Amino acid sequence: MVHPDFSDNVFMELDVPNLFNAYQRAVRDLEDIHRYFNIDESTVLKVLKPHTSKTKKKPKLRVIFEEICYVCNLTFEEVTLYLDMLQQRIKDIEGVINHHFDLIREIIVNKKRKMIKDKLVETVMRKERKA
Repeated sequence: MVHPDFSDNVFMELDVPNLFNAYQRAVRDLEDIHRYFNIDESTVLKVLKPHTSKTKKKPKLRVIFEEICYVCNLTFEEVTLYLDMLQQRIKDIEGVINHHFDLIREIIVNKKRKMIKDKLVETVMRKERKA
């Protein structure tokens, strides 16, 4: 079913300032949860990769992660599902931003071309006047 008001994607309903605020909030939410569970780009595998080896000790960050999950009464699956949801929210907003830019790209390119053309004409005219 086609919805003329984009009701399938609430982000399409937002104007640019609110879309920007929603994006900033989504990024901040993801950063907050990463900080809470001691996750960053260099430790994501140590923290989120399930420990399967019986002979090796768990990485310390994984132990801390499991303790936080236990204290918060969360399962590993719930945390990863929430992290995936937050990342998907960011991707959804980025998709809407790209859609908005696609709608106005031609206008921006045409204005830029006209501006460059006008500058070239002005430069040529100045050179002709000097000569």
